[in-house]
Amino acid sequence: MTGEVWLAVVVIAAVWGTTLWLFQKVWPLALGGKMFSFSFALFYSWGVMLEDPPTRPPNNLTGQLLVGWWLTGCLVITSSYRSSLISHIVVQGKSPAINSVEELIERDGWSWGAADMTGAFNTFFSTNPNSAMQKLYKQMQVQLSPVEQISTK
Repeated sequence: MTGEVWLAVVVIAAVWGTTLWLFQKVWPLALGGKMFSFSFALFYSWGVMLEDPPTRPPNNLTGQLLVGWWLTGCLVITSSYRSSLISHIVVQGKSPAINSVEELIERDGWSWGAADMTGAFNTFFSTNPNSAMQKLYKQMQVQLSPVEQISTK
């Protein structure tokens, strides 16, 4: 997510925590009940967002409705964050397509090879008059057969 989105999440959490604290401060004065401290209300907002809310929710209807809406908003925020994170992890980056042998040879850090360099495959590369194909053939890595792998160890 971008910096603006993170800033908006922090501001929204602080505003919601402050709103919860104000409602919980006014409610007990009017009808009685327990009060929340300001820090508890802020930590409550962050706890809900981090999916670890405190154990004592508000006992009045206003606070419960506020917490319910905050839970719904946090569900949207955390779902969007997770989907964004997963998409960035899965699609790490795309390299440009290679459309010709010349483009393959010009790329840095690439290697190419074949499982077997016998028969028509070997004849095609070794007798090809194209200079790019000859360069490709000279730089090609050949996978050893299991018997050759054992004998080279």
